[in-house]
Amino acid sequence: MAFLDNCRLKKNFGEIALKVVRNGCFYGYKIFQKNACYVQELPIDYCRSRFKLNNQPIVEFNVRFFDDKFSDTEYRIRVLKMFPKEFQKAYIQYKHNTLKKDHNGDELG
Repeated sequence: MAFLDNCRLKKNFGEIALKVVRNGCFYGYKIFQKNACYVQELPIDYCRSRFKLNNQPIVEFNVRFFDDKFSDTEYRIRVLKMFPKEFQKAYIQYKHNTLKKDHNGDELG
């Protein structure tokens, strides 16, 4: 029960619902910790959902977001560290040109 109480589901889902009404969608990343679960909001201009896995939509995130929105390298790294490890790893792969492409011609990250 403490885990669910710490998640503040009613408040968070209310805020998400409001953003869906305003923007038409919401993209987020679930982060599970020992005592709670959080949803990190993702920028809708850098997300899309084209595929499903087990009948659930898969969210794709364009890691160029970090380069496009944060020109200062130090600040970009600080922002990147606020994202989950999967995002950090994908960004590093993108910068080293080793990020797996979705298909031939996919150069958008």
